[in-house]
Amino acid sequence: MSDTSDLDDWANEEFGAAELGDARLTRRLVTLARKLSLGPHCSFPQSFNGSELNAGSDPHVRGFLIHSLLALTPEGLPLGLIGMKIWIRRHEELGKKHLRAQRTVQQKESAKWLEGIEQLGVLKTHCPCTHVIGVSD
Repeated sequence: MSDTSDLDDWANEEFGAAELGDARLTRRLVTLARKLSLGPHCSFPQSFNGSELNAGSDPHVRGFLIHSLLALTPEGLPLGLIGMKIWIRRHEELGKKHLRAQRTVQQKESAKWLEGIEQLGVLKTHCPCTHVIGVSD
């Protein structure tokens, strides 16, 4: 991709025909793809300003959450996903942060970390000669 017109063509070609129920959402998708392609190594907060990150957010609309495990070589070459957990927060759970201390780890979203460790253990059994390191934040 040598110039902006290449990026425009790429983003429009990939996402311009998306039917999201509103033409403004399709235009926003094309714009987001274009911006992400300018810095594929950057995180969302690095790629977008605050208003771009929050645009279109509605407190009554829920999105989904993803926790993924990515396999890398020691040099940082991505090999692929080895595990992924996708979930949606239930409506009845919203606004109940104060009850968190009463739940076991398995009942909390933080169980994803334990499940990730289990997935690394499975990987280790299939690749016994591979050094497996889990890094979490």
